[in-house]
Amino acid sequence: MKTLIVYTSVHHQNTEKVAKVMAEELEADLTPTGDAQPEALATYDLIGFGSGIYFGKHHKTLLRFVETLPPIDTKTGVCVLYQWRWKDASYCPEGKTGNAGIPGCG
Repeated sequence: MKTLIVYTSVHHQNTEKVAKVMAEELEADLTPTGDAQPEALATYDLIGFGSGIYFGKHHKTLLRFVETLPPIDTKTGVCVLYQWRWKDASYCPEGKTGNAGIPGCG
């Protein structure tokens, strides 16, 4: 299955890190949103879109790109990365540490 992951990664490049691992595991092509070519998407069987969440939404660069796409007969998916921080460390579940888009204590 020919697969593409289109991503927008800002600040700490966490989305890019996750996208690279996903692309390697899926043997997928990987491209930043700014380099993605809308006409090329129709050649893929599966397309994943990913970005961090900013003020409750995907990054505006990714949203604008998706809004410009013509209808295509391809399976698509969305990867959502966010940072979760516990307000009080006493509520941090055992073994759940770090942040960088992974739920846990920061």
